[in-house]
Amino acid sequence: MSSKVITPESEEQWPYIEGTFKVETVIKGKPNKIETIRTGFGGGDCGIPMTTGRAYVIFFESEDYHIGSCGASGQVQRYEEKDFVSKLQDIVSVQQP
Repeated sequence: MSSKVITPESEEQWPYIEGTFKVETVIKGKPNKIETIRTGFGGGDCGIPMTTGRAYVIFFESEDYHIGSCGASGQVQRYEEKDFVSKLQDIVSVQQP
């Protein structure tokens, strides 16, 4: 929906992209309808290149809202989306007591 490049004040941190997106499906938890996330540019910072209009699976840990390919977040092809979501729902339902 929107994004911007953030340049940290400290030279010890890498720049990152902060963007907002619309939540379409929730597997676990109760997110807002619009979320703000942070990701790197890719490569060594594990960032995920994102393009408007594509589908992504996003895994958050706590309230960090930073995503990366090292944490299993990434793009899902639209034609695979329903099957992918169904498989994730099955995994989550098995893990819940």
